[in-house]
Amino acid sequence: MIDDIRLTSDDPKVLTRAALDFVQREVRYLGIELGAGGYIPRSPDMVLSRRFGDCKDMTLLLVTMLDRLGVKSAPLLVHSDDRGNIAKRLPSLAAFDHVIVMAEVDGKNYFLDPTRGQQLGDLDRLQQGDFGKGVVIGHDSPGMVNAKAGAPAFWKEVVDTYDPISNPEVMTMISETTYFMGEADRMVSWHKSRGIESIEKSFLEFYQHNYPTIEQTSPLKVEKFADEGKIKFSTTYDIPKAWEENYDEDVLYVVAADIRYDIPDFVAGERDMHYTFTHPVATKHIVKLQLDDTWSISETSLTKTRDAFEFKAVETFVDDVYTSVYTYKSKADFIAAEKFEVSMRVLEDIDDQVWTSLTMSHDVNGIIGFLGDLSEDQWTLLVLGLFSIVALFVFIGAYRCRDFDREWRDDSVFHPIALRKFIPLSLLTAGLYAVYWIYRNWRWMKFVQQKPIAPFWRSLFSMFTSFSLFRAMSEVEPQGYRWFKGAVIPLGIGYLVANVIANQTEAFSTVYLAPLVLIPVVMQVNELNKDRPDIIASNSKYDKPVWGLIAVIVPIIALVIWGEA
Repeated sequence: MIDDIRLTSDDPKVLTRAALDFVQREVRYLGIELGAGGYIPRSPDMVLSRRFGDCKDMTLLLVTMLDRLGVKSAPLLVHSDDRGNIAKRLPSLAAFDHVIVMAEVDGKNYFLDPTRGQQLGDLDRLQQGDFGKGVVIGHDSPGMVNAKAGAPAFWKEVVDTYDPISNPEVMTMISETTYFMGEADRMVSWHKSRGIESIEKSFLEFYQHNYPTIEQTSPLKVEKFADEGKIKFSTTYDIPKAWEENYDEDVLYVVAADIRYDIPDFVAGERDMHYTFTHPVATKHIVKLQLDDTWSISETSLTKTRDAFEFKAVETFVDDVYTSVYTYKSKADFIAAEKFEVSMRVLEDIDDQVWTSLTMSHDVNGIIGFLGDLSEDQWTLLVLGLFSIVALFVFIGAYRCRDFDREWRDDSVFHPIALRKFIPLSLLTAGLYAVYWIYRNWRWMKFVQQKPIAPFWRSLFSMFTSFSLFRAMSEVEPQGYRWFKGAVIPLGIGYLVANVIANQTEAFSTVYLAPLVLIPVVMQVNELNKDRPDIIASNSKYDKPVWGLIAVIVPIIALVIWGEA
């Protein structure tokens, strides 16, 4: 067997790689560590004939083969979890739980673990054993040595290419994920043990977290690059209804899902112990959006660095392709307790950076398109203008109809009106009709009770003058409802608060609070006139001026409500 390997090359790197591949391929890792077998390796002949062995057996077999091939090597005792911290401990029989091979080729040490299973990559690009520190077993042993393995620039590189504009109804996505060195070995093992269907399902479910409607449209393609130590998976997906509708525009959100998955989870609060997470992690995620020359996107960059991790984002727009390159690398396997809160705030900010949004306006014509193009300030001015028009029509109508009840005004008590007219008109005029009704009551007090008052100004500042109006309504004869006298102050406060809320908030619906407060007041006035149903009926007619007012005001109010929505 050794002679067969020797015939393949005279390059010691090639010979070393071939010997490692033979042991990983032909010998199954199986630990039987009973009695002396827990400490003493079995002979290479026995291991080769059985085709199984533990780490000691496989290490001694590989060292023997390398010795025959003229490559200097020795067993290296390591600890699989301590990552070099073993140097801080006192010597003991339990100091090591694993053994690998340290081979010296062209003056460079390589840390080879025959128990890893078959690996990708030549000697310089395969995943070496990374244990931090180890003790060499040999007659000329230097004792403890550094056993730090090399690492790729990134363990995983993802390229997701989207075409969001060719067919906005169904967006196409091409996904390419490449794994390097140790991650490549892990994916090879998964592919070999579980099959391509398992990987396809896992990839699809992973993307479904961000795109629930996603559908795979081509088989998952697998490419192994044996000498380069990498494996690549690629496929295509369709994403129906990826654009989210927003009345006059569509919005697309694209997430760098692998970066978001690999960064440590955000945890709120304080800690008095270190926060540990997966290390080492080095992920590169590239998002490409194929657009056209109608788009214009600014180029930006961002870097977030802490003791335990580093994040970068670079956005470019070249030849109608918008590209976002996100990279995340862990620098340690924990965040120190005293830096926990600051680091978590940075991680939360990073999570907000790993997605891209596009906005595509609809081609809307006419008044709807015009309104959709207005800025927030322009819309505010339009609303104020429309309300001014509404108020103008109400005041003009009030002036022209100021004496419509002259014939029966002296026979009424204040200005009675049926709720079937008060409530609809108050709603249709956004509360302005309620102010007009207050104005009619002040006019009644001026002309019937001969009060020296100015009805217009008292109505304009009705939120403050309502207390005196409600009190006057409770003191006339007949008394009306018994409860009304005790409700004067609460109703006055309610009417004042309702007007303050309407003035201080942006929600249009708050203008209806004040008319609702006035309903008990209208009921009181109607009760005062219960013996005059003909007057209530006369005041409650929907005559031509009322219908004209409705025809002018309702479209304006409807436009304002639509704009707010």
